Amino acid sequence: MSLAVIALSTFIILSAGASIYGGIAEKSAADDQAALLEEQARIQQEETGAEASRKGEQRRKFIAQQKVSFLANGIGLAGTGLVVLQDTYDQFEQEISAIKRSGSAQAKLLDRQAPITKKSGKAKLISGVIGGGTSIAGGVFAGKATGVLK
Repeated sequence: MSLAVIALSTFIILSAGASIYGGIAEKSAADDQAALLEEQARIQQEETGAEASRKGEQRRKFIAQQKVSFLANGIGLAGTGLVVLQDTYDQFEQEISAIKRSGSAQAKLLDRQAPITKKSGKAKLISGVIGGGTSIAGGVFAGKATGVLK
């Protein structure tokens, strides 16, 4: 085997190997990123639940303070007092609903990004393998064209 054949073979193998390895590395990185996105979505859901619970507790305490204040000032809990308490409850409920909607939307976005990232990694792996095959075919063609390979 001539030195030119060895050099060409080495070049073809290294070029194809680099392309395939690059595709494998990019797929692995994409899988890792997708796992992080899934974990972030889970954390977002937990944080949203905790924030909604805190807001609910804040509502309960605020309404309790309002009741005590009304009673201390001789205002009954019926009539106007009840309307104020209901309004307070409704305002807090709107905030809690907004927290839940926002958190849910953010978690869904992260959950949707994860499989897209995985698919992107798979596409890069396939591209790397195809690139490796192209390197082999191109090297063989170039070797035959120059007479190094017969």
